[in-house]
Amino acid sequence: QDAERAARLANAMTEVQAVFAGDTRDPDGKPLTTAGRIGLAERVVTQRYRSEPWLVAGLMADLSGRYYEAGDLHAQRSMLGRARTVALEANALRELALADCLRAINYWLEDILDSARTDVNEAKAALTRDRRPDPEVMAICLEAEGKLLQATGSPDSGVALLKRAVAIGEGDAPSQ
Repeated sequence: QDAERAARLANAMTEVQAVFAGDTRDPDGKPLTTAGRIGLAERVVTQRYRSEPWLVAGLMADLSGRYYEAGDLHAQRSMLGRARTVALEANALRELALADCLRAINYWLEDILDSARTDVNEAKAALTRDRRPDPEVMAICLEAEGKLLQATGSPDSGVALLKRAVAIGEGDAPSQ
């Protein structure tokens, strides 16, 4: 099941990359802006994979990173909110936790710490309900919680979580 899921995700990612590699133009014939390409990729994903909401939510979470790279934190947060809604409606716990944790990091970057705390708590609840949590998602969530703890007066606890996140990413620690 994990292999099939990974294959579906890889195929979908290839389609998303084709949107960015293509020479898509706006109605006036001008090349699409970065935001235009991201929006087009989101529309392709939501239409093509609407029967697989877990895949839509995961791809949207991934796509949101393009907004971060472009320096548009508000657009990233909006897309993560849409990914969260899709995941929540489908009870896709892994993707829900991913969207929540990425959005918490986004909030942390803008010093919106109460919202970051809410998203971290919701992600932790989703991970608790997930029978087989994904180590990569757990590492991202530990990073989000660690950054939040550092920003809210618990730097030692935050550093401990960040170290756990790095260990998981390096495959050196159990994911729990």
